[in-house]
Amino acid sequence: MQLLVELLIRIYRVFSDDDKKKFKEQFDPYVDKTSGQYIYSLKTSDLPHEIEKVGHLYHWIESDLKSTYKDKEIFKVFDRVFAEHFTFSGKKIEVKSPDQLKSDSVQSLDDLDATYHKKQGKSSKGQSINIVETANPYNPINLLTDIAINPNNKDDCKVIGKRIDRLKAKTPDLDEIHFDGAYGSSDNDKKFKRHNINPIQTGVRGPKAEVEIDIEQNSETEYEVSCPHQKVKSSVARKRNKASFDLKKCSTCSEQSECPTLMMKKNRVLYFTHDDYLKKKRRKNILTIPEERRRLRNNVEATVNEFVCKMRKDKLKVRGLFRTSVFAYSVAMSVNFGRIYRLILENPAGLFLILLYFIRNVKERTLNLLKFSKEQNHVHEYHSLVLINESF
Repeated sequence: MQLLVELLIRIYRVFSDDDKKKFKEQFDPYVDKTSGQYIYSLKTSDLPHEIEKVGHLYHWIESDLKSTYKDKEIFKVFDRVFAEHFTFSGKKIEVKSPDQLKSDSVQSLDDLDATYHKKQGKSSKGQSINIVETANPYNPINLLTDIAINPNNKDDCKVIGKRIDRLKAKTPDLDEIHFDGAYGSSDNDKKFKRHNINPIQTGVRGPKAEVEIDIEQNSETEYEVSCPHQKVKSSVARKRNKASFDLKKCSTCSEQSECPTLMMKKNRVLYFTHDDYLKKKRRKNILTIPEERRRLRNNVEATVNEFVCKMRKDKLKVRGLFRTSVFAYSVAMSVNFGRIYRLILENPAGLFLILLYFIRNVKERTLNLLKFSKEQNHVHEYHSLVLINESF
């Protein structure tokens, strides 16, 4: 509602003096105060009626005024907001309820690319910054190697999916990458396999199975499937793979009520795909590495804090994708510079090699920054990745 009223105020500002006087009666309830003050003055019981009034005013603007002011920039925004928030039912205009609005609808008139996202009960409007840093305990220094800015309604697994090829190109020795559950997907598993990268997922996305079923691949078409009490070889079904368990053994199992297999006439059956196998393998990968390497992501929170420590309520002080990019790349470079500087103090002989790496990093950040120079966005929340590679 506040956004709709704010847009009315801005539309009124572009009117000619004559039109301001002519249409003062229609706009007067909204333009004599700020949009926030207008909303604050309303009672909860007044909202349905007031929203309906705003809807009719929008319809009148669309019908009678847009042709006169269509070249004004604010009317391009009006077209988008009008389409996103209102529908027609016969001759009656209806306001969409909040749950009917899409996450990429206009969130702010000052940042038209901002999107809406809700995660773990917390909502945000803006964009997310994804951070990748090396985390090899044998490196003399670990640095941030990749910064990606995306709409905050974009799935994390798709964000990293588009960066895997680039990450491998930047760090050819990369053979292990750590991330939380939101970044895992079957498509990413295939890309990791193509680049010989071992994905380490530190959290499980979705509910945990009551009875764990393991799948191991023996050949291109055959898998070995095991539950806590049986191990069988799979066969190829019409569209999936099929593992059949001995019904007699299953009948005496104390966990059969929670078992994910399906009850058939002669046995219990588990249907699965190769993607299911890849997902299970990814989730178990963390158990295949030494205990001390399973907690490498812990330090990433300190890195994220470098980005948000000077933000009031975690809100960026600038708007627009270009300014956001300047902020993100500048912080990343300053973090790297601080780490490099501290290393130089301890080991002056390594200055030359470190400077070469730093110059290459700055060049790439600058090119990325120029690429997005004409776009706008806003940052409210952050996600992070950590990678391991054999050299920095």
